[in-house]
Amino acid sequence: MSIKGKRVAFLGAGNMGEALIKGLTQSGLVPAGSITASDARADHLGQIAKRYGIGAVTDNVALVGGADVIILAVKPQIMAAVLKEVAPVVDEGKLLISIAAGVATRKLRDQLGRPARLIRVMPNTPALVLEGVTAIARAEGLLPGDLETAQELFTAVGRVVVLEESAMDAVTGLSGSGPAYVAIAIEALADGGVKMG
Repeated sequence: MSIKGKRVAFLGAGNMGEALIKGLTQSGLVPAGSITASDARADHLGQIAKRYGIGAVTDNVALVGGADVIILAVKPQIMAAVLKEVAPVVDEGKLLISIAAGVATRKLRDQLGRPARLIRVMPNTPALVLEGVTAIARAEGLLPGDLETAQELFTAVGRVVVLEESAMDAVTGLSGSGPAYVAIAIEALADGGVKMG
């Protein structure tokens, strides 16, 4: 299965959701007309929709119901509530991809409360400039081609590696969060340089 020709939905359009939207639209991998997003911040969602020419909705159930591939890009602490909300429209025809840090596939399945084609991934902040590295965890319950679809999607924002899920927590701490910490140190050095003239 390829991402081409699929309707892609973003449940959450924060930094990482926007980075993926940018990568997909700039690469031409998914046309803007095939992408829809929702976000709790209506003003931010409106800006994203205008910037990239994508659809924007406030109804998560309608968003998921009308999509083939759903990127779960909400904070881990609200994931359970969001999955419970959209569960009635999740069926075997939909591929769900979670970028929630530290939330295991098993836990996501439990929170959803029904069988689903579900993949856990961990992108990192360089994806914001289309130079990220994304780890994708192998999972059970997928159809042939699902893993390749996730790889194709995340290639739009950088490189992709496929790992066992047992390695995902290490990836989250090292690759997922590491670049952000390095960026903070570089920013502090630059601020110190400016302060000293």
